[in-house]
Amino acid sequence: NVAVQPSYPASLGTPTSRAVGTEPSSVAINTATGKYVVANRGSHDISIFDVAGPSVDDVASLCTGAIGTATAPCAVGSAPTTVAVDNLRNIALVANGGTSTVAVVDLAAKAVTAIIPAGATSIADVPTGIGINPLSGRAIVAYQTSGFASIIDVTLSPPAVVGLVAASTGATPRVAVSPRLNWALVTPGSANGSLSIVDLGRQDTNSISSAVRNGNIVTITTGTAHTLRISDPVLITGVGDTSFNGVFTVTGISANTFTYAQTGSNASSSGGKASYALPVATVATSLGVIGVGINDQTQKAILMDPSPSITNSAQVFNLLDQTATPVPGLAVPGATAVAFNPFTNVAVTVNKTNSNGAIIDPTQPALLGGDGTITGLNQPVDVAIDPARNTAVIA
Repeated sequence: NVAVQPSYPASLGTPTSRAVGTEPSSVAINTATGKYVVANRGSHDISIFDVAGPSVDDVASLCTGAIGTATAPCAVGSAPTTVAVDNLRNIALVANGGTSTVAVVDLAAKAVTAIIPAGATSIADVPTGIGINPLSGRAIVAYQTSGFASIIDVTLSPPAVVGLVAASTGATPRVAVSPRLNWALVTPGSANGSLSIVDLGRQDTNSISSAVRNGNIVTITTGTAHTLRISDPVLITGVGDTSFNGVFTVTGISANTFTYAQTGSNASSSGGKASYALPVATVATSLGVIGVGINDQTQKAILMDPSPSITNSAQVFNLLDQTATPVPGLAVPGATAVAFNPFTNVAVTVNKTNSNGAIIDPTQPALLGGDGTITGLNQPVDVAIDPARNTAVIA
């Protein structure tokens, strides 16, 4: 086998710009169609443009708070925080931080076709990170300062939450997905969280034989032995008395029972199921890590920490052995996002604090193009890459 690393020009060129909504917060690309989606938190909408340049089917505004094709000014304060794209189904999932919902967008029809609602068994907290594996049809939603993330099945019509996984997150976690491994990386997002490696296909379920609430303690009896541990999160769905349904933290266990605290009148019911999963691994890393990008060809990721006191803002992280190597020359605080071009094995980071970006060669690791700096940006917050065109779109 012969491996060839491309050479790179000394000049990175001058960025071009497009007008979007107010307070852009995230960007994602359908690499099959060349369309990119920008989430605009301030105007409660998304913009859909073509990477190649202005197109007749560009959409400057599509409100994400309700089903339909409404444009700004938007009636619902959805405040979208992040967006992910399914290249196979040509849909986008938009995490709405203002309404604690997820909008499903048909990118061909330029319309919101479904809203995954807020609720104890659906979008159970404020969503701040989202990712999709088009190959498996599974998506993951990370929440603000939560002990779990939700799993969405995008093959359902409409897509819906079907499970959860333990994932400790802080205020601003982000998600990147490896389609080949069917894994997701969920970043800590602040001092309250940890880095979680999640298998999107791993979900344990047990049928519920009985559910009894007595003295604000619920005892669930399962039809088969469960593998829950004390302090694990568990999703309860489908119980005949719906007051038992929701996400809870396990407080006690035996072979076929577990308990959790829930305020409510004494009651009993049956039916439904308990769903739960643990991450593949929980990795000790800088708790301030927010940005993450994965090269699915190498199973390497870049982790970005914008903390003021950090020595190295970027680390190259190996998904398979969980080792990390710092990238020298990126000690400036404020770098919050990163994306990979898997074809060239190059990563692009952006820094809101100094309005610059940087290009990283993860094989060294080192910055490219002299000091690797991209200038002329305007307080960038996110980046996505179209590998076929070798073009980065920066929000």
